[in-house]
Amino acid sequence: MRLSRHAILAPVPGRDQVLLVQPLTGQAALLEPSNARALEGLAGGGSLPADLAVNTLREAGFVVDSDAEDLAYVCSGDHLFRW
Repeated sequence: MRLSRHAILAPVPGRDQVLLVQPLTGQAALLEPSNARALEGLAGGGSLPADLAVNTLREAGFVVDSDAEDLAYVCSGDHLFRW
């Protein structure tokens, strides 16, 4: 499992939180910085903290198991980018 390559992590100015956005699913969440670092570390074999629900992360499209799964989000959101 790893963070989707389309997910965006951005520090929130003035707050000790990180914004996690998955534009292809329209999902967003506020995380503690340590949880954001844990998500970034998944690709290197890291593990999720107990307070991050893997099912919720999967359903939102924040984490994926493969490049094919990541590509499926692109294909399903393709209509969002057509004019």
